[in-house]
Amino acid sequence: MTAIVALRTHLFVTGHPIVSFTTGIDVDKLHNKLGSNKNIKFYTLTKPPYEKVTESSLSNYKVTKKGFLFFADYYGGA
Repeated sequence: MTAIVALRTHLFVTGHPIVSFTTGIDVDKLHNKLGSNKNIKFYTLTKPPYEKVTESSLSNYKVTKKGFLFFADYYGGA
């Protein structure tokens, strides 16, 4: 598994199956530069899902590597 696959899987499981296949994923250079942990990488979606409840786009995600596994979590919107 890779960080990108973990992120797409997270999007699919959290209720955004179409976005998980259609969005582009860019490396978030600003957050990666500020972070010092090499096991954590930040990514930004080019076509993020829109959350109706909070009226915001879910665009930034953090992917953590633990051993050989990757775990993705929502980090913040734009």
